[in-house]
Amino acid sequence: MDAVVFWAQVLVPIVPHYPKVEPKGGRPPVPLENMLRMYCLQNCYALSDPIAGETLWESDAIRQFAGIEVGDNQNHEETTTFSFWHLLEPKADRGALRRDKRKSA
Repeated sequence: MDAVVFWAQVLVPIVPHYPKVEPKGGRPPVPLENMLRMYCLQNCYALSDPIAGETLWESDAIRQFAGIEVGDNQNHEETTTFSFWHLLEPKADRGALRRDKRKSA
């Protein structure tokens, strides 16, 4: 996938909307490129958020592609990936999809 996806270019439009480290502290966000790589893996392999998190720890290949190390202190849990999905989904498109589903039903 690295041969066909230019990660730096894909990240540019997302960066302004991605959470930053807060001066008050708190849990730092997972690096954006790691989250985008997980998003791509979830779509390629049709993984749910909980299964994607489990797959990170069970597969060396998935972990290596996502850029995650076993001992890292990053939190790849279901709510983190769910929030990232919603960041990438344009709100207008979600509404259009709902309308299309109602028409076809």
